[in-house]
Amino acid sequence: MIRDADLLFGLFALHREYVAVEQILEGIGQCRTRPMMSIERLLADEQALPADRAAEVRGLVEAALARHGDDAARALAAAPLDPEVLELILEQRDISAHDGPKASRVAVVLARPEGGRYTLGAEIARGGLGQVVEAFDRDLKRDVAVKLVLADLSPQLAARFVREAEITAGLEHPNVVPVHDFGEMKGPDGRTGLYFSMKRVRGRDLKALLRGIAAGTESGYSRFRLLRVFQDICLGVAFAHSKGVIHRDLKPANVMIGDFGETLIVDWGLAKEKSGDGSRESGATREDALPEPGLTMQGSVIGTPAYMPPEQAKGALHEVDERSDIFALGGILYEILTFRPPHEGATAEDVLRSAQETRVTPPSTRVLETDSAAAAAMRAPIAGVPPDLDALCMKALAPRREDRFASARELHDEVQLFLDGVKERDRRAAEGRERAAAGRGHLAKWLALRDDVKSAEARAKEIEERIKPHEP
Repeated sequence: MIRDADLLFGLFALHREYVAVEQILEGIGQCRTRPMMSIERLLADEQALPADRAAEVRGLVEAALARHGDDAARALAAAPLDPEVLELILEQRDISAHDGPKASRVAVVLARPEGGRYTLGAEIARGGLGQVVEAFDRDLKRDVAVKLVLADLSPQLAARFVREAEITAGLEHPNVVPVHDFGEMKGPDGRTGLYFSMKRVRGRDLKALLRGIAAGTESGYSRFRLLRVFQDICLGVAFAHSKGVIHRDLKPANVMIGDFGETLIVDWGLAKEKSGDGSRESGATREDALPEPGLTMQGSVIGTPAYMPPEQAKGALHEVDERSDIFALGGILYEILTFRPPHEGATAEDVLRSAQETRVTPPSTRVLETDSAAAAAMRAPIAGVPPDLDALCMKALAPRREDRFASARELHDEVQLFLDGVKERDRRAAEGRERAAAGRGHLAKWLALRDDVKSAEARAKEIEERIKPHEP
């Protein structure tokens, strides 16, 4: 079980806005399976909290403990956080306590519920609230992925998980990961928890793919092919928007690239449905119907700051709408062109500040500003950024929502126009090269024939001179 004093460290780091809610939840999940680990050490290992800030947070913890007679439980109850956020984190702490010190990730992942439909296998991914594992569907004899939630979820967290399953299942599109099944699964400890199964994608996410291209370890992906992948993402997002669903966390890591050409948008856990009577311009969502502690309250920041539009980075959730996803799509395109996200910084706070202030350097300039050694490796696979593509990307990343593309489909179509122009320019260039080569060949033949003619003329003149005039 995670110690209260250690949890207090995480809460004060969160209060100072040095870390995000998701990082604390992830830390609790890690401490659940690694009893000797602490949140402070995890944040240090992940370079999420510099040493000077860690020292500052430790000072705040010591002061809080001193005020409450070294009673960590009392200090936790008085932590300066929004009550809903505090409730969410303490619920995860309590889950750790109920699981007990002997509970392990291996026991959950490798368990085979007797008589169940799925044989669970290795873990694929893990978050603060659950995990995704490989599984075999014994009914249909196929490999799938199963998303499991942790035991003893509160009704609010269970509702969030159910909503994710419902939203994803309702988006039947070739570029959205399909959901096959949803229900409850009994684990080896006899407790039952929610799960849903989905397509198992063999491949890697777009983030890993771009990292491989930049490092020179991934081949076969031209800019043309990557832009086709981006168009697939746009179509999946356009379909979701047509159903009133906003993803709110689009990024390369949430796009799976299959070994056989699939492009699938995954992780709809932060997605929101527009309310049936809400104006699309207002950004009204079903926040009231299904509360989401720590994630949807006004003024909080959800999502990934490196790809986040300013309205989302500032916590103005009422302004987040389809055009916020357009910005994130622009962030994905930006990374395709530069191999870097649009927002970066030495700390998570710096990245968030960059997102809030919308400091985005144009892709063409960003490539040139990259350190020379890295630039050589990064630009070698796909060189330069054409002006048309540069302008297209920056329009998607416009600070004001109304200046961005009106829809994901419009962004898709603009990329298509660029690709059509590239194809036509490439065709004309190839035709020009072919005709120039043919011309050079004809010139060479003409020069050779000219020399032959001159030689023949000289020979004829020589013969003519040898012939004596005719004498009758």
